[in-house]
Amino acid sequence: MKKKLFFILCLLSSTYLFSQITTQTGLSIQNLVEDTLINGCIQVSNVTVNSSGAYGYFNQNGSQFPFESGIIIASGNISNAQGPNTSGSLGNSLGSGSDPDLAAIASGYTINDATVVQFDFIPATDTVIFNYIFGSEEFPEYANSSFNDVFGFFLSGPGINGPYTNNAINIAILPNSQPVTIDNVHNYDYYTAYPTSGSTSAGSYYGAVQYDGNTIVLQAFALVQACETYHIKLAVGDAGDSAYDSGVFFEAGSFVSGESISVVNSAQVGGEADLWEGCENFYVIAREEGSEADQEIEILVTVD
Repeated sequence: MKKKLFFILCLLSSTYLFSQITTQTGLSIQNLVEDTLINGCIQVSNVTVNSSGAYGYFNQNGSQFPFESGIIIASGNISNAQGPNTSGSLGNSLGSGSDPDLAAIASGYTINDATVVQFDFIPATDTVIFNYIFGSEEFPEYANSSFNDVFGFFLSGPGINGPYTNNAINIAILPNSQPVTIDNVHNYDYYTAYPTSGSTSAGSYYGAVQYDGNTIVLQAFALVQACETYHIKLAVGDAGDSAYDSGVFFEAGSFVSGESISVVNSAQVGGEADLWEGCENFYVIAREEGSEADQEIEILVTVD
């Protein structure tokens, strides 16, 4: 019995360790952004993408990849992102050309195969947040060489005055405030682990993805003005050639602006902010769709 149980546990462990993500193309970019990416009280419009086959949906599929699902954009076909990690040099050319803002980040490099997703949005509060992972076939052997693939998250709108198109700023930055490029990720060790091309390497989340190296989970954050219209451009591209692919995984439901939990104080006397001695008040706590069930909240009550 013990041997049989041990065998079953090993089989389940092996399946988990060496499962791979799946990707799906042919989906509406409007639906992907609205139904997969957005969470909370955000209004989205004018969603566009510049190339087909290089964007779509991904699913963790029981692998060790940190995100359960989400959207992927890449500098080649997104099917090239699917594990296992059997190659150190997978990629294809999209012929989609360059992007001026990516070229500004990766100064001195020619940008090829740029995939660009853009949309307008209206935030509900004064912050926006995004979770993502950058992966590439360029890791680690082509870091600090003539290739330096790059990702940018360009935000423009009221109160923002930056150096990029439409006076945008780039909020896709590493914890040390450097932009997300092959060299910066490599030089400052923002890998999941030092990547190799092995089919079960830690750098590829144990074969979950084909990309040899992938960053830790990164978060884009920006201060905005509630109820104003802003513009986002998400762009990834090959820098220096159009061969090996790079891609960005955006966690489903991680683009958040607005409270995911609402709390209402029901008072017998007065308004919602009033408590009266001898009266019974109660709070109604509602969880917005898509928010975490175990999310902690703190209710502060001031008694005058």
